[in-house]
Amino acid sequence: MKTSLALLLALACPAFAQDAVEANPRQNTVLVDNDRVRVYETRLAPGEAAPMHSHPPFVTYCLSDAQVKFTLPDGSTQERTLKQGMGGWHPPMTHSVLNSGTTEFRVLHVEVKDFPGASQSRFVQEANLEWIDAPASLPKGCKMTILHGHPSKPGPFSMRIKFPAGTVIPPHWHPADEHATVLSGILKIGKGKTFDESAATAVRSCGFSLMPAGTPHFGIFPEETVLQLHGIGPWKVIYLDETKNKPEAEKTGIR
Repeated sequence: MKTSLALLLALACPAFAQDAVEANPRQNTVLVDNDRVRVYETRLAPGEAAPMHSHPPFVTYCLSDAQVKFTLPDGSTQERTLKQGMGGWHPPMTHSVLNSGTTEFRVLHVEVKDFPGASQSRFVQEANLEWIDAPASLPKGCKMTILHGHPSKPGPFSMRIKFPAGTVIPPHWHPADEHATVLSGILKIGKGKTFDESAATAVRSCGFSLMPAGTPHFGIFPEETVLQLHGIGPWKVIYLDETKNKPEAEKTGIR
């Protein structure tokens, strides 16, 4: 997956809008449509726009180079230069697209209809949580439980991690945005490539932290703390100190 396309599309939030193909059938050619997936090609001439539309979970593959402008439901915009062969997996989203370049924009969409958890309700009670040992990428004693999806697979996931008092997570980064809610305890979190507890911010119970993809940061847990994490898989914890990146942790999908 190319970072520029993936990061751009990750900014688009789900909202109510017309189906992509129905929004303008002339721009889209459906190639496959069954009970599992819909595959279609979108073509936009220079200066042509696709109106606001929504996607379920989907994969894109650029069939041409192009300069495009994406507009999100909140009115914000992003322009990107896309290259033939760029592609990736994306969560549900809503946007409009303008071909702001001088060449035709062609992109292949694969929309997943039978996406596990995407359209299924699920209710989890605390008493039913199954805690297991966290992967080797986290300090010994940490526990985890997966609520939805799986961090090793493409798509959204939710999980909780329980950190013993005194746990320290050295500087590291993630390939996707990290959304963390402190359910109990205290998370002291700081940005930077160097560990500096004096520069950390204390996020207490019911507080929230957002760490953008690729941002080096570190964490300290002065007391037992439970975090609820939401993200887009495949998920990784990549330490700046390469000696702490454990290959065996890849088996869990939370390297």
